[in-house]
Amino acid sequence: MKNSPMVRGMLPAALVGVAALSVAWASPREAGPRQVTHRWVEQFGMVTPADGQILRLHAVHLVHLQRPPDPRVAAEPPPDPDLPPGPCRVLLAFQDSEGALIGAPVSKSLDVGKSGFVDLSFGPGTNDIPPGPCRASVWVFQPGSPGTPPPYPCQATLELLDGATGRVSVHMLPAVQHALPAVQ
Repeated sequence: MKNSPMVRGMLPAALVGVAALSVAWASPREAGPRQVTHRWVEQFGMVTPADGQILRLHAVHLVHLQRPPDPRVAAEPPPDPDLPPGPCRVLLAFQDSEGALIGAPVSKSLDVGKSGFVDLSFGPGTNDIPPGPCRASVWVFQPGSPGTPPPYPCQATLELLDGATGRVSVHMLPAVQHALPAVQ
């Protein structure tokens, strides 16, 4: 049986159509910008408070620090606070010398330029926790783009202060700042 000219013409057209569809399905699709959550932890060394002292754990969301402007060049306007990096979420926690949590971790969302803190009091009548070696940790969660380093705008400090006077006797910076893998 002979193929008609119409059937012979449709076969190449069908093959071209199938090839075009397979190329379209195999090509990468535009998915738009993805967001990931950069994570890192700031950990402090051990400290032993006495009765009547308070450990105060601070976190502050700093604006991106830039080099001082060159006085010979026109000044640039300050960064818009509504632009990224946006708010960062922090989890403030205290641990005893065995690494067990003391109390519940405190979660805060910090906008650019804002700060938050949590206190842990020691002594009779405060929270019945006997003074002893303890440490603090701050986990930071910051949205960003995949493949970029985390912006590190949130910084933490730990203070040991007198509960009666509020006088600071020790001011500590994190001993360890460790970046964790970003998650979607």
